[in-house]
Amino acid sequence: MLWFFNQVVVPILVIGGLVFIHELGHFLVAKWCGVGVVRFSVGFGPALFRFTHRETVYQVSLIPLGGYVRMVGDMPDMITGAQASDAAVREESQEEAPEEELSPELEAVLSDRNRWFIEKNFWQRSAIVFAGPLFNFIMAFVLIAFVATFYGEGKMEEKPFIGNVMKGSPADVAGLESDDLVTAINGEAIATWKDLAKTIHAGTGDPISLSIERAGVGKELVVLPQEKELRMATGESKKAYVVGIGPKFHHIDASFIRALELGALWTWDHTMLTYTGLWGMVSGKVSPNDLAGPLFILDMAGQQAEEGFDRVLRFTALLSVSLAVLNLLPIPVLDGGHLLFFLIEAIFGPISIRKKEYAQGVGLVLLLCLMVFAVSNDIT
Repeated sequence: MLWFFNQVVVPILVIGGLVFIHELGHFLVAKWCGVGVVRFSVGFGPALFRFTHRETVYQVSLIPLGGYVRMVGDMPDMITGAQASDAAVREESQEEAPEEELSPELEAVLSDRNRWFIEKNFWQRSAIVFAGPLFNFIMAFVLIAFVATFYGEGKMEEKPFIGNVMKGSPADVAGLESDDLVTAINGEAIATWKDLAKTIHAGTGDPISLSIERAGVGKELVVLPQEKELRMATGESKKAYVVGIGPKFHHIDASFIRALELGALWTWDHTMLTYTGLWGMVSGKVSPNDLAGPLFILDMAGQQAEEGFDRVLRFTALLSVSLAVLNLLPIPVLDGGHLLFFLIEAIFGPISIRKKEYAQGVGLVLLLCLMVFAVSNDIT
């Protein structure tokens, strides 16, 4: 039962939560701007359950890998505005739920063009579209602040204490253990963890002698480093020698203000790192084989669930930042693509529907190809 919860329930809740928050951003700002919302869906495909409140149908659908907010005057697409009449909007609503009769509230909204998305000004439409990614940034900030408040602020020990030893690694084979203090490498004194890591990474592959203290007793151990590719925070890789150890961390209590600060700093740093990684992929510095898809994400969510609730929250925050950054890319069918069209039209005037539809098609094909490639990476 615990395995099912960690490996199935938690990943679905993580993905569903990300989608819900994203679409909630669109929904709330649309309401605030006076736009009628016909449908709020978390997931795609057949509805598992739904209910209607005023003019809006709220539903949870079978496939949790996405969602949408269907706005009046936003059919079939928020940037083409292809429909030309109230009748066309009514027909779209009936196609979505042919068994349901239009409520009086929905009838009133459909008849009032002031409630249509395409009738709103540049700033209102932009705010509605931008709200989805913005809510994902806010979600990441809140989650990290929550973790800092209830789990404390993680601090790495400056001294070269060993925190964890990977099973089967050279360090494990040599007999190194957690909480060992490394005092010297090949007779050279080591004062900090950074010195320890730098010395090992810059090695030649020859066996190294580690002087350690374990429970106050000195020992000498010989370790044979392995050459591996290390992944940098930017997504780039470099070759270095490793022995399979990690630093030791401790947690200190964080005040509410400090937790908010940590949430803001973490969200900013990881947003910049995500953009840097994307640019590295475009420029060829980062391999496209590192692109992860939904299968990898679901698997990682399950792994994080096994390691603790705080790890799940941190992983969710990371996904939330990634979702926000991805949606802000200037690609048609993404939020960033919509914002780009709004800006172009504000500067140069209306763009023909044919050009918009062509751009939409190209963007959709690009995203589908990207998804297929990412899933193939997950499988292989």
